[in-house]
Amino acid sequence: MKDKGNNNINGKIEWIDWAKVILIYLMVVGHNTPTESTFRIIYAFHMPAFFIISGYLYKEHSWRRTIKTFGIPLIVFSSINLLIYLLINIQHGSLDFSHFIERCLIPFWGGSPKALDYIILFPGCWFILSLFAGRLFIGDIHGLGFVRRYAKYAICVLCAYIMIESFLFPDNPLINYKFYRVIVSLPFMLLGVIIKEKFTIKKMSLWKGILLLLVFILIALKQGKCDMLHYQFGYSYLLFYVNATIGSIALFSICSRLRTHQCVQVLSKGTLFVLAFNFNLIIFLRVALSKLGFSAFVENRELYSWIGGIVILGISYYPIKWMLKHYPTVLGK
Repeated sequence: MKDKGNNNINGKIEWIDWAKVILIYLMVVGHNTPTESTFRIIYAFHMPAFFIISGYLYKEHSWRRTIKTFGIPLIVFSSINLLIYLLINIQHGSLDFSHFIERCLIPFWGGSPKALDYIILFPGCWFILSLFAGRLFIGDIHGLGFVRRYAKYAICVLCAYIMIESFLFPDNPLINYKFYRVIVSLPFMLLGVIIKEKFTIKKMSLWKGILLLLVFILIALKQGKCDMLHYQFGYSYLLFYVNATIGSIALFSICSRLRTHQCVQVLSKGTLFVLAFNFNLIIFLRVALSKLGFSAFVENRELYSWIGGIVILGISYYPIKWMLKHYPTVLGK
């Protein structure tokens, strides 16, 4: 597929920059405890859309390079978050070293829940693990390229398996492990591959775009709670898959109408930074606003979630810009 007439400057597809920034913003809004309806709409498509973009942008290279691309940000940002955790708890005299290693590492891969106070060093690590495993499956491991070549058949097989999984394995222990999320994310990555090869992301007429958004929102509100991390897909994974695709296409079409900007370009390259630090930034912003006398604003879940998300992206902008200039590998570049 070629992006004909699709805001393509120097080989850079502009709609992807906008889509990534909007999606990472929605992720922050979703983590900011909005109302239930907002949560359902965001979680019905924002992570699937990220996986679709990843498939769309996929270029085959060695698994060693893939490890480096994801491993360096994971180690660096986790170390910074660990340092922040230690400093805060030392200051409050609440540092607890019991089961310390276990509390730090279990959130990375999951497993059977234990009564421990886990330390989240990299929020969204399940996404990184799924993306890493997905890349291996669609070609970074030599010999598995056939999965990408037969993408539409692989999507059908995976969707069929997920839909009957609860009947085949009622108490599947693998669901507790985060790497297993590749099962539900891979169909979206493969869809991204198909979109790039077969279709063109282009401007949609306004009425069609509005209609598509309305259909997506209506289904999102009615299909039940969806959350890929917690393996929740509402009434049906197939409905989740179809509606997430509708929402993603609507977003991509809207983004194809937008012109790029330096801020958008910078933030789109720093989504891993926002992913890694959004929890700490959310907590910092809540505490700061409460101490400044804006407790009523913080307690307004809906308003605070949307405005707080903008503030957090604004806070993230200059650190991302600095890292892109001096340490791009830390951002996976």
